[in-house]
Amino acid sequence: MKIICLAILVLFLSAGVSHAACIEPDIATYTACTEGCPDAVTHTESYAKCVNGCISTWNKAEDEYYACTKAEREQAEQKKREEEQRKAAMTFIVPVMKDPSYTGVKPGNTVESSHGLTKIFRGVDELVPSVGFTTAPGDIMTTENGASVELKSDYGTVVVDEDTDWGEIIITDDDVITPDVPEGILDPDYKLPPDDIDFYLRASRTLVEFFYQEFDGEHRPSFNSCKINSPTTCIWGVIKYIYEGKVHLYENTPARYPRNPVLTPRAAITPDGTEYLVEVTKDGATSVTVLNGSVFVTDVASFNTTRVYANQKIVLPNDPDGLTRQELEASTTAIDPASVDRWWEKSEEMPIEETSEEEVPDEGIQKSESKQNTQFIIFFIIIMGVAIAVGSVIRARLKKSKGK
Repeated sequence: MKIICLAILVLFLSAGVSHAACIEPDIATYTACTEGCPDAVTHTESYAKCVNGCISTWNKAEDEYYACTKAEREQAEQKKREEEQRKAAMTFIVPVMKDPSYTGVKPGNTVESSHGLTKIFRGVDELVPSVGFTTAPGDIMTTENGASVELKSDYGTVVVDEDTDWGEIIITDDDVITPDVPEGILDPDYKLPPDDIDFYLRASRTLVEFFYQEFDGEHRPSFNSCKINSPTTCIWGVIKYIYEGKVHLYENTPARYPRNPVLTPRAAITPDGTEYLVEVTKDGATSVTVLNGSVFVTDVASFNTTRVYANQKIVLPNDPDGLTRQELEASTTAIDPASVDRWWEKSEEMPIEETSEEEVPDEGIQKSESKQNTQFIIFFIIIMGVAIAVGSVIRARLKKSKGK
């Protein structure tokens, strides 16, 4: 009888396991086992052995269940820890931000000058920015052939060259705002910016890890806001995403504050008191030329990082597998500053606004025309006055003749 009860219990548990990876033992199974034992009064010894067998089988089932669910528990605990770390990392409360001398970084760029035709796409709206216009996260900017635009913010200046498409991204506590691209605005072959917060978290963690490897466990003074347990404090505010084209950037964020990086389909570029150029081809290949200071360039495919100094250039080809740290360093070459095409300076020399097809008259002609208009009005008033006077005289004589 005991053997039959144990067989039933084992069979029941085995059947449960066959239907699920891990099944928790059911107390009803233990109860059914003990109910199948001999009568406790007439077969006391057999009953005790039977119950002990049920208990032993029950304990074994619980141990197997615990062992089976161990991996699941560890995965759940790891996921919980990662979520807590992610929330902590995405908290943008940096003590130095409370410095009363720092007014904060504005979430946008203000147009300082514009040459040629530049368009801003904000959702379904198409805008033509003028001087003083402020961009916003989610905007897409396109410059036509022969056009350029200079923008300023609290943390530097940006000059966008002709035939360039770029957008603005901003990270919140737990989300990413990326440009909403209307159909037909951008090339369909463009690679869109990541909208997954984990991508930016990983990129900033990679940056922190590079600091520790490069500087023997000590943060650079200019990256004091970076924290190993809160890596996204390395980047804050608006992230510029370049789909294609050329951009000149001068970054002057105070040393103790987070950086404002540039993102391309191939690289995350974090400046460090820097003047630099970024050029992106249609397939996403990216080149970075540093004129002053230095930048940290992270390959977004391999998440390897290298540092590029003044008078150096790095090229990241369109490689889906990315580059190793050694390959990044090998892709960095010295340049002659005199050989750099300083196109952004040529843009500054251009007139701020272009005239229409109709020629604008000069100031002397405008004054002459204004004087002629004034003289005509005075002459017209005199003629009308004379006409009214003559009319009054004629009416008076007609009344006098009727009276006679």
